[in-house]
Amino acid sequence: MISPVSLPVPGFRPQVVLDQDRMSTVWLAADERGRTVVLTIGHRVLVDQADRGAFLAWAEALSRVAASPSIADVLAHGITEDGRPYLAVETGAGTLADRVVARAITPPEAQAYGLALSEALAAAHAAGLAHGAVRPAAILLGNRPVLSGFDAVAPGLGQPVPLDEFTPPEHLGAAIEGRIAATPGGDVYDLAATLVVTLGGHLPWAPSPASMMSRSKPLPPISGISPTLLALLQAATAVDAAGRPTAAGLAAALSELDPGERTGPAPAVSRTAVQPSTLRRIAGTTLESVGTGFGGAVGGTIAAKVLDASGSPQPAVGGTAPPAAAPPSSPPAGAQPAGPPSPVAPSSAGPPSPAAPPSHVAPSPHGAHRVGRTSLFSGSTSTWVISVVIFVVIVAGGVLVHTQLRHGSHSGSSSSGTSNSGTEQAQLAGTYTLSRSSVDPAQEPGGDPAAAREWEGTVDGADGLAQEGLTIEPQSSGCTTQDCTFVMNHGRVLSPDGDGTFHGSDANGNLTYTLRPGPSENGRVASLELSLTNTVETYTTTVTLVGTRTG
Repeated sequence: MISPVSLPVPGFRPQVVLDQDRMSTVWLAADERGRTVVLTIGHRVLVDQADRGAFLAWAEALSRVAASPSIADVLAHGITEDGRPYLAVETGAGTLADRVVARAITPPEAQAYGLALSEALAAAHAAGLAHGAVRPAAILLGNRPVLSGFDAVAPGLGQPVPLDEFTPPEHLGAAIEGRIAATPGGDVYDLAATLVVTLGGHLPWAPSPASMMSRSKPLPPISGISPTLLALLQAATAVDAAGRPTAAGLAAALSELDPGERTGPAPAVSRTAVQPSTLRRIAGTTLESVGTGFGGAVGGTIAAKVLDASGSPQPAVGGTAPPAAAPPSSPPAGAQPAGPPSPVAPSSAGPPSPAAPPSHVAPSPHGAHRVGRTSLFSGSTSTWVISVVIFVVIVAGGVLVHTQLRHGSHSGSSSSGTSNSGTEQAQLAGTYTLSRSSVDPAQEPGGDPAAAREWEGTVDGADGLAQEGLTIEPQSSGCTTQDCTFVMNHGRVLSPDGDGTFHGSDANGNLTYTLRPGPSENGRVASLELSLTNTVETYTTTVTLVGTRTG
């Protein structure tokens, strides 16, 4: 039996692991006043005083900006006794992404949400802070919309946001190369794209390098919204960041326009459209699909259902966490929301100017840039475009070859009169209970604290997924057999590999999923095996779960 978890941050009791990626573990926890919080604890020990100062200055600045009614309150921040940064912020029962899966927002709601959130961004930008990952899944929705997830660019906690539909054109290069990028203009673009998608509209581009060419297309009309609101959203998603309104300008325009009124039924919104699998969870939720996955930039989630029907927290998930540090004789530095009156600028460029908030483009936490590394985006515009065209041609060729090989594989299988797995046409979509079958290595490694934390986090996350249960849905409606691509909890894509198994991974490739369908009954897969393999540097942990169909 694995021992109960403990936290290295005094005053917080763990409830469940919400997320884990290379840079941090995210917990749903309770503080001494009984408030439920999202507690993010970094994995990296900040040895250098400059690194510690940069994180504390960033957190103190965020604490002051959180006085805005639409920015999540910072309840605690500091450095653990063993030198790791932590941040505790308010949470809620769900996000805007959760809400719109049931029903797209109305034009008046889009106006109200957009106004509150653009005012929040204006306050953050005036303080020299950019968000870098404004998405529907980063917006808490209770009595008011509340923007959370600022830790996407926090010194010591931040992790690059991979390319997705919301990536601003000017951040495409950073997203592809794995660098952190956050700018005020990018935040405006993200917010406008968020409003488009949650209104039930669609962004006329795909999350791929080649999509930069189509991001110059104007947004198509959206059912029920006024021409004035559409024109404002089009301006806010302009390819040239200099042509977009500021966050303050967006708020002023939203406060004055007529948003329109939808007369017909609200368009359907898919969860994968509003909750990219690369976002750290910012909320516990009673929805059945709370998410799976460990990593990603603002990373995926492995979470248990954390609230019961009455809204009371369930017991913590079994598993271990990093060992609790001995309580310090005095509270950790920065443990209170209030900070010193003048923050140290988190970037090396010096204190930010409220009139012109600085852009933040930091190197990937994987380490310093390699000497002599040539950037795909470092040349002229024409070179950049040519590089992307070459990339697309290579990818297209690879897809074509893969398709031909797979077709030949199926043809050969057909000619022999046998199926690769015996369940190839069985329906895989459905719900499954999960239980842990094995852990490799079986014991927590000794003598290497970093490896021990990775092992513990992998086991905790797998146990959380087992407690939650597995939901598998087809990526395309009507496709339910093993020839299809599926989506498991929290938008994790499972792609068929031609031999009856499915594979997926997080945005950084650290965590991989392998799903092996078992025997079928009445045309449906009755059982399966799901392996989660987490690889960080030279250390690998694999947890295998077995599943039985329940629906």
